[in-house]
Amino acid sequence: MQSTTRCIILLLLCSPLLMGMMPEKIGSISLESKASNLCVSSDGSLVAAQGTGEILLIDTADPAHPRVAGRIKVDGGGRRLALSPDNKLLLTVISYYKYKKTKPDVVEAFDVSDPRRPRRLWKQTYAANLIAIAPDASAYAVHEDVKKHSEWKVTVYWTNFRHLPAKSFASYPSIGGLLLSEGGRSLAQSNQSTLMEVEFDDAGMSVRERNAPGIPVLGFPEGDILFRDGAGPRLTLYHNAPGIPRTGSVDYADLLWQPGYRYLKSASKRTAVIGDRFNRIAVIDRSQPVGPRITRILQLPTNAWNCALDAQDRLYVMRTAKQRDSILDIYDLDGEPRSGADWGALQQAYADALKTLERTDKPRSVLEMYARERLVAAMPQEHLDAEQDGLSRRLAARIFREYAMLVRTPRPRREPYAQAALERAIELDPSDAQSHLLLADLLRRSLGPLLDWDRKLAVMADAERHYRAYLDLGGEATPEITGFLRGEPGAGRSLNLCQAVAEYANAGRLEELIAETGTIDVPREGKRYDFLFSYEGTARCPSFRIRNVSDGSAADSDAFFIFPDDRWWAWNGRFGLVSYRGEIHLLYFQDARHPVRSFSFTGTGGCEFTSETEMFIGPAATEPALCRDILAGKGPESIPFIKNEKPLLNEVKERYFQTEAMGTAVLDLANDGHPVTVTHLDMASGAGPGCDKDFFELLDGEGAHFSDSPLRAPLLEMQGVGGGPFDRCGGTGRFFRYGGKLFLEYHSKASISFNNRQEYHDVKKIEDGKVEDVCDFRFKTHVKVAD
Repeated sequence: MQSTTRCIILLLLCSPLLMGMMPEKIGSISLESKASNLCVSSDGSLVAAQGTGEILLIDTADPAHPRVAGRIKVDGGGRRLALSPDNKLLLTVISYYKYKKTKPDVVEAFDVSDPRRPRRLWKQTYAANLIAIAPDASAYAVHEDVKKHSEWKVTVYWTNFRHLPAKSFASYPSIGGLLLSEGGRSLAQSNQSTLMEVEFDDAGMSVRERNAPGIPVLGFPEGDILFRDGAGPRLTLYHNAPGIPRTGSVDYADLLWQPGYRYLKSASKRTAVIGDRFNRIAVIDRSQPVGPRITRILQLPTNAWNCALDAQDRLYVMRTAKQRDSILDIYDLDGEPRSGADWGALQQAYADALKTLERTDKPRSVLEMYARERLVAAMPQEHLDAEQDGLSRRLAARIFREYAMLVRTPRPRREPYAQAALERAIELDPSDAQSHLLLADLLRRSLGPLLDWDRKLAVMADAERHYRAYLDLGGEATPEITGFLRGEPGAGRSLNLCQAVAEYANAGRLEELIAETGTIDVPREGKRYDFLFSYEGTARCPSFRIRNVSDGSAADSDAFFIFPDDRWWAWNGRFGLVSYRGEIHLLYFQDARHPVRSFSFTGTGGCEFTSETEMFIGPAATEPALCRDILAGKGPESIPFIKNEKPLLNEVKERYFQTEAMGTAVLDLANDGHPVTVTHLDMASGAGPGCDKDFFELLDGEGAHFSDSPLRAPLLEMQGVGGGPFDRCGGTGRFFRYGGKLFLEYHSKASISFNNRQEYHDVKKIEDGKVEDVCDFRFKTHVKVAD
């Protein structure tokens, strides 16, 4: 019997909305120039494409047979282009975005009424941060930093200088660029929390602002703006009118598509296209009275750079070909889509990706990026619903599995392609144990954001099915898998949310109940709210914001929760929404083993938790007698560190923040008979209460400078950090000798409950150049609801 999740995926893949097929191509032309940016006239008869050192004017009156009609030599590469509605004026902007740029930005206007003989009309230069142009080439806006990082100004210029003088207004740093409407009638910009629109007329200008979390994705010709919401998986449309009202939104949480900020995008009066990182585009129709909606998902070549829509919803796409060439493709979005599957190309891309991963000349992360780009270029997502052809089912399954591993991310909501690929891999080869394991892990990680309990149970059952298939195929029964297969914690008993939190924490499964990312569709009193969780300050104090989904306005958290007057507890932890059988609380917790306190939406029914941690010696301990003494508080005496006569003030300040060298000691750190000098450092609590830490660094032979000798890496490893600045909040350590060897006992305060701050620690030594865990300390925490 097919799983619930598989049925959902199949329904999505087979629907007209999410087929993700290639749009109907009606014309194409190869250009002997590496063009990237382009614009198209509203009637679709002329395309201007910006290459290196030239602008190509392409006659597309017959879209089936486009041809280059003229060329304009320019200095540099254009960032933006626009054509006037009568196809007579071309406006282009050459902007230089490099840090500490020395070249000014250039705005140029050309007469292209005869594309065969274009001529330059005028040229202006500006020392600008950003320049935007209107889609009809009627105006452009210049964003300037008047006072370095403290005062900004925007000036709008109209190309008909005789009738409309330039107008300026105070501004702020622009996130997502400037969006100028047709005729230069209005300009919009955002600083990621506030949307400002300025409307111009003969009498002057009017400025209006509204709260709008997120980043503007694109603007429509008449001034409406499509935002990528900052609180949830949603595209929101704001109308260019007094008050800047929200006129609708598009949720994409369940789509096999996630929009990008800087990928393919374009808009006509009634249609918008927005692409994701794989150039899969969503076609959005905003002509319906109910608001915008996604009508279909289409796949464009992964080497496409830019696109533009005309008024007839023909899509003009610029993509790379050879190293110096580009290709302009013309698509009919209303035409009959076709499959883009090419199994031979996919097989070759997979072979190339494997060869890339075998290389050793670059870091693994870089090689994985290269392999991912090569495999993604063959569009595996286009093969998800295509009939397997030309290669064995097992090889096809392996390709989908590797693709899923390359594109998965730490955030489950951004993994639709990985999940769909694993589903198809299992369909092709049910005996692939690794695919079952990967899919089960992915499904399990996706449980937290699911607030609907019935859906959560269905995904749990599906994850269980794949874990069992993995074990039946010879997979290893890890403690995590075994614990999950025991079933729902507290099953068969009537638990409230507080009791369920304790049961899940004790089972090591609390993360399955917690949503920590922006959560959509949180119901309360007939309304929907978004919760956005984040951290503030160097102490990473957890915080959250609540927004009303209907209008994006901020909601007061005090209207949702009753917090105690003292807020001392809200540091060095996390906030999240915890849901259980329809009940939802805000949960403050240290980690998934240590919930601290929950707050209900009603102000009553919240709970506090206590935890008791038992520490014991693990089976891999190499010095059990020593470990027993340490647990009993009878361990060896600490080695004293003597105050350094030559304090490392300058070097300490350069390497660490608010840190002081407390003393030094000469230690046989590697237990090889070659003593070295070690300094004891103390980092002050500049990052919130309890974040003080002390740790150890290696010095040179004279004890006057930090040392980066090979022994530094194992010293930091003994303290649980990598080779960079010390990155654990809280901790204390001591060196001691036992049995003729040097040991380090280190207590960590990170990610533990308040009840047991000094109980999480380990004992390590360096032997034969390697760090050895001496005591193999294990911990068992029991959580219960406080009385």
